[in-house]
Amino acid sequence: MQTTVDMLIGGFGEQGGGDCLGIDWVQAVFPDKGDGGRNDAHTGGDAVEGPDAGGTGSDISVEHRGLLAKLPSPTWLLFENSVVFAPLEFSNEIVSLRVNRDEDGVTLEPLSRVHVDGHTPTHLAIAQDTEGRSHLIVACYDDGNVCVHPLDASGHIGASAQVLRSEGHGPLPAQAGPHAHWVLPLPDGRIITTDLGADRIHVHRWSDGRLERVASLICPPGTGPRDLHLLPSSMPDDAGWRVAVVGEWSSTVDILASDNAEPSGLRIIQRVDLGADADDQAASLAFVSDDVLHATASTGDATYRSEGFCYVGLRGSDRIISLRWDGSALSEPEPSQEGRPGHGISSGGGRPRHIIAVGNTLVVANQTSGKLSIFRLAGNGEATLDKEIVVGSPTAIVPLPRI
Repeated sequence: MQTTVDMLIGGFGEQGGGDCLGIDWVQAVFPDKGDGGRNDAHTGGDAVEGPDAGGTGSDISVEHRGLLAKLPSPTWLLFENSVVFAPLEFSNEIVSLRVNRDEDGVTLEPLSRVHVDGHTPTHLAIAQDTEGRSHLIVACYDDGNVCVHPLDASGHIGASAQVLRSEGHGPLPAQAGPHAHWVLPLPDGRIITTDLGADRIHVHRWSDGRLERVASLICPPGTGPRDLHLLPSSMPDDAGWRVAVVGEWSSTVDILASDNAEPSGLRIIQRVDLGADADDQAASLAFVSDDVLHATASTGDATYRSEGFCYVGLRGSDRIISLRWDGSALSEPEPSQEGRPGHGISSGGGRPRHIIAVGNTLVVANQTSGKLSIFRLAGNGEATLDKEIVVGSPTAIVPLPRI
């Protein structure tokens, strides 16, 4: 038996010094060794079935199937309800395309392409307001703007309805002004966004269909909060989740918990040093739960499901650092032979920009080497490089659900 996974790939085009031509289609075929794992660990989209945890050996196959949509620098991709959304980072636009799939393959049908009231849109997410209406929320890196666009049920994006502007700066030359980078809807209805330039995590709530910035969590100077990810929590006071924050400039991972006693409603409860080299920048985090690694999803053990491994990329030394998550805190990375933390493994290329989990594998977008690297994960979380494929300046990977 085999499992076929179709993946959409975006990246930097010539405007960003890359050679990505738009959204590519890559197909990976994994061997099944049992009932198959299922990784739905807080990816923010549809669950994607992947290879079973029992698979071993170098028997994954991967193929570039073609360019599906010619677009300038679609540097992030979001898939939801059979529609893929992307920011076009250097043309200050966002697009939506319907994903059509049949036995002959995958095609993309353009739906909408609209202007963003901000410079260099970098990341986006979909959220529902208190009335159940959908909105596309866009983080713009260059000026720090967070833009809100209405979204209809078919995936068409409306013109910008709201712009939330930011101020501030950090201590580093790269932090001369605000740089919005990530949008994360929380399960309790709040929306949080990172400001990599001002060392802040902004907290928002919906009010009468509009997004209001109600508070900001101030990070340690020079953190550069970049990516945000939900992690499953086993603690009874966490409502089942905590938030991991990847600090680009500090090369750390912070864990946030809800705390109503704090003005922002959030509190940093842990900081883990990734053991970076002097020129490293941290980027991307993927979580793989133990039920995927051990193929025990059918046990229904919530405490067990909240445990697993986080994998974080370091650009510069081009490594992947693994951290153990026990449902409440991260363990420090294993020391290297030199005695410092964070030895990790090679990312398989240059400048790992995005890491995702597909079943019990990791797929890494190595931007400057133009390569996707696929790592097989053992039951103890150890990652082993299995296959590589050349793709133009990849920065975003979206696996499609099986059909």
